[in-house]
Amino acid sequence: MKIFRLAFQFILFGGSLAVLIGVAVAIGQPKPPRTDPDEGEKGPLVWVRTLEREEYDGGKILAYGTVRAPRVYAVRSMVGGKVVEVAENFVEGRVVRKDEAVCRIDEADIKVALAQAQARIAEIEASKAKIEVDLEPLRTEIARLAQEKIELEKDVAVKQQEIDRAKTDVETQKRLYEKNAVSKAVVDAAESTLNRHEQAILVPKSRLAQLPLLVQAQEAQIKAVQANEGVLAAQLDAARSNLEQQQTNLTRTSVPSPATGVVLRREPATGLTAKQLSQGDVVQSGQDLAWVMPIDEGLEIAVSIDVDDAFFIRGMENVRGLKLEPGVDPRAMLALIPAVVVRWYGKTGYSWSGKIDRFLSELNAETRTLTVVVKVEDPGRELLPGEKIPLTVGMYCEVEIPASIVPDAVVLPRSVLREGSRVFLATKEDRLAVREVKPVRMTREHAIVLTDLSAGERVVLSDLPNAVEGMAIRTREEKAGK
Repeated sequence: MKIFRLAFQFILFGGSLAVLIGVAVAIGQPKPPRTDPDEGEKGPLVWVRTLEREEYDGGKILAYGTVRAPRVYAVRSMVGGKVVEVAENFVEGRVVRKDEAVCRIDEADIKVALAQAQARIAEIEASKAKIEVDLEPLRTEIARLAQEKIELEKDVAVKQQEIDRAKTDVETQKRLYEKNAVSKAVVDAAESTLNRHEQAILVPKSRLAQLPLLVQAQEAQIKAVQANEGVLAAQLDAARSNLEQQQTNLTRTSVPSPATGVVLRREPATGLTAKQLSQGDVVQSGQDLAWVMPIDEGLEIAVSIDVDDAFFIRGMENVRGLKLEPGVDPRAMLALIPAVVVRWYGKTGYSWSGKIDRFLSELNAETRTLTVVVKVEDPGRELLPGEKIPLTVGMYCEVEIPASIVPDAVVLPRSVLREGSRVFLATKEDRLAVREVKPVRMTREHAIVLTDLSAGERVVLSDLPNAVEGMAIRTREEKAGK
């Protein structure tokens, strides 16, 4: 009986062991593959978003630039000479008022030049008066010669008549002599009278021949004198101009400030510098003594923005529909653009309100950017003595320009653009579709599309290497707020 019990227990133990070994072997064997006839058609799993058409608030366009003065006026000496006085405020950083005398030039040299100009005018006028004196006898002589000519011509005419009568008498006496009516002595007497008259006419005729030469000589002398008179007239005009210039220079010895503003020793645009002016310095006419940056004309910042962003500045949608008619001020059109915000870059608590003043005409073809000039009319608005400084030339600032609101647009994450202008869409049949789109605006995060996509379409958000149009995909809708 005991032996039977032991044998039974052995059998039970052996059977259990066999079962355990079988289970272990079964667990160690690979699981047979599940057969799913549609597995190959399902494709990769991608996240999608169902598109909606919505009002897009363009937010802001950020640009950066350095504050500068709209213009800087040169304080220029219009006369040369020694500086005899310098205004207390005519030092770098201080404020001078428009037309305030900033320095004064010594008048002594100008007064000497003025006296010399007056003396020169008197000298030339005396020379001109002497010319009139010199011309008088020449003109008188020409008049006398003209009168002499008249008298000589009368004398010659009388003598010519006497000659004609004497010739007639000679011919008459000769005919009578041939008829023996008169003697030879009568004929000789008639011929003697004719000869005397012919000799008498030679003197006035000779004088008449000389008169034109004498007149020409007098006229030549007059022309020479008159030529000198022309030279003197030109010299007199020059002397009078010089006198006027010296009189003007005398009023320019006091150098005024061209504007109300801060004195600069360096011209911002060109980098030219001027030394601090001191009493006793010698300056040249036309020399820039300093520059004045106006404090009543505001400050400006030139910033570059993408040409596409320029069309989406808020208010530009109103400007685009307007026509610039003759007589219309372009600034009235720019007034439709809202105010912009200027912030001191890297500093908190500093902001100023500005306006877009103008667009510069040149487009940078390499960067496709336009330059916008922002004007801040009140740069001192944030001034808190001892705490905050005003907007100042040289500050590097961030300019926040409000962008347009697009009333009916599809807003895509910028990351879904493939190769710049394509998007992947999931069709109703969960197939991949590829579509070209033309965003009207690109921001750092979004691409704004107006016409190429419709509400209800699903855009693929996930990356798809080696994507092929028409391939099967599995989709999962993006959760709201993800």
